[in-house]
Amino acid sequence: VELTATIEIENTQVYDTKSFIVTVVKRERTDLDKAESDRDNISIPSVVEDDFYLPTRGTYGSEISWSSSDNSVISINGAIATVFKQNEDVEVTLIATITLGSESLTKDFNVTVKAITDEERVNKDTEKLNILKSTTESFALLTNGTYGSTISWSSSKNSVISINGSIATVYRQNEDVKVTLTAKIKFNSVERTKTFEVTVIAKTPQEKVEE
Repeated sequence: VELTATIEIENTQVYDTKSFIVTVVKRERTDLDKAESDRDNISIPSVVEDDFYLPTRGTYGSEISWSSSDNSVISINGAIATVFKQNEDVEVTLIATITLGSESLTKDFNVTVKAITDEERVNKDTEKLNILKSTTESFALLTNGTYGSTISWSSSKNSVISINGSIATVYRQNEDVKVTLTAKIKFNSVERTKTFEVTVIAKTPQEKVEE
C-alpha cells in the first residue's frame, strides 16, 4: 500500500510530499476466528411444524453439536431434529456448540413448534394404526390413538368377528374366512376410515370332532 504525506509550512504556500510503501502482512486466521465465523453463519428455522436438519460442520471446519432444552418437543440425534407437536405452540431453545481445536463457543436459537392440528392428529393416528392379519382367537383393538383420536370399529361379518368396544370376539368356522374390519378415526369434526382384512383360521379337524 502506498501512503503519501504532505508537509506544509503554516501560513505559506510552501509544502512538500513524500510517499511511503507499506506492506500489510496478512494475519493467519486463528481457530477462534474460524469458530466465530462458523458460529455467526449458523442459520436454522425459527418456526417449525415438521422434522428438520441441523448443520453439524461449519465452513471453516468447526464441528457443531446440538442440544435441546425440551427433548419431549424437539429431540436431536446428530443432524436430525425430530419434532413432537403439542396441544399449543411451544418455544424450545436449541444450543449449538461450535468446536475447533481447543476453541469452543456456544450459540442459542429459540425455535417455536407450532401446535398440532385436528387433521394432523387424525392423519398420524390413522397412519400408525395396524392390527393382525390372521387369527385363531379373540383379540383387542385400539380405541384411542396416540395423538388423541377416538377409534371405533365395525365388522363385515359379525358371525365370524363380533366387536364390542375394544374386544374383537372370534368365531372360527369350518374353513378360513376373510373379514373386513373398518376403523373410524375421529378427533372433533375431522374423521377418516381405514380398513383391514383379517383371516379367521378354520377349526382344526380335532376341534370339528369335539363339537
